[in-house]
Amino acid sequence: MRVMALRLVRAWQGKSQQAAAACHAMAKRVRAARGRLAALVLAAWSFLPCGAAVAADPGGISRLRVPAGYTIELYASGVSNARQMALLPSGILLVGSRDAGVVSAVLPGASAAERRVLTLAAGFEMPTGIAVHAGDLYIADIGRVLRIRDVEARVAEVARGGPLVRAELLPLRLPPDQHHGWRYLRIDEQGRFIMPIGAPCNVCDRDADGYAQIVRMRPDGSQREVLARGVRNSVGFAIEPGSGQLWFTDNGRDWLGDDLPSCELNRVTQAGQHFGFPFCHQGDVADPKFGRDRACSEFVPPVAKLGAHVAPLSITFWQGDAVVALHGSWNRSRKSGYKVVRVVLDRKVMGDTTVNPVQRVEDLVSGWLQGEYAWGRPADVLALPDGGLLISDDQQGLVYRLHDKK
Repeated sequence: MRVMALRLVRAWQGKSQQAAAACHAMAKRVRAARGRLAALVLAAWSFLPCGAAVAADPGGISRLRVPAGYTIELYASGVSNARQMALLPSGILLVGSRDAGVVSAVLPGASAAERRVLTLAAGFEMPTGIAVHAGDLYIADIGRVLRIRDVEARVAEVARGGPLVRAELLPLRLPPDQHHGWRYLRIDEQGRFIMPIGAPCNVCDRDADGYAQIVRMRPDGSQREVLARGVRNSVGFAIEPGSGQLWFTDNGRDWLGDDLPSCELNRVTQAGQHFGFPFCHQGDVADPKFGRDRACSEFVPPVAKLGAHVAPLSITFWQGDAVVALHGSWNRSRKSGYKVVRVVLDRKVMGDTTVNPVQRVEDLVSGWLQGEYAWGRPADVLALPDGGLLISDDQQGLVYRLHDKK
């Protein structure tokens, strides 16, 4: 701890981005430490230039890059491990988490400083996926889905000092595997759940057991239907306005090198289509083991290759294009991802199942990756009724708002 404290002080003797990276990384290690000295170091940290820099630039806004004509601002801070978001008609923002095991609520306010953040419910394993339907909140956890009825009223009770809400368990059952078992959740207009069942491995053939699929079902588990097969690990999907087609991201397999295979953006044009895993990756790379007896031409190729190991999570449609959060690589020798990209679409052919509408992929928000130091990780993107775009960052516990300059 004494060495840790000394490094923390020295980290800000310079004013470069590398010094800032060292300061934030060291602060994270100190927070995880135990004991009196750790508390003293944290107290001292608030008086160092590092603490002052964070206070002067909340959310690191000055380090983020957006296209001309746009601006980004901090929407909320202190949102535990912020992952998938859902907005209530009242303006209350609900936010799931992965490692924190909680669901948070962000109350409306005129600025980030005025938006109060509450823990609504806790005690989950990995409640990454949340969705609201008919006034109720649904929470996708490992192996189960839970419900909080009349969620707006429950938020009001907690805001008045009431106890955390206890969610009720729904009767449907999901695989209990933690490996790729955290789930994204959508609810369609008929009240049916759309969820991924990720492969419980890096690469394996478990389709017969119901893995590597995106499924749709009633809240009680009935009327189960496979929308897509050959999907290794999707942590984000959206329904295309107008056509109703499902678009989804998929995280490519590991350990084929730094540049293979690419993570994918896919589009379902017919229920039950197979997107290649584990036989074929990125539409044109046969798996060394499982691809020996299957040709890539047998499967649906992606509409866009997003880059190797970039870890695409959420997708939404915004301003006529698709927007994807790239959470960032974990095992690449040089980091990649850590940004939000716009997938530019040819709107004249949207809905035409015979034409790929993707024209190009370009950066929308970047800057979370400085050299080899990633100080933030975008996780979810949510289009707002006012035309803005919310972006959650599960590493920092923040939510940003991107919008046109007025």
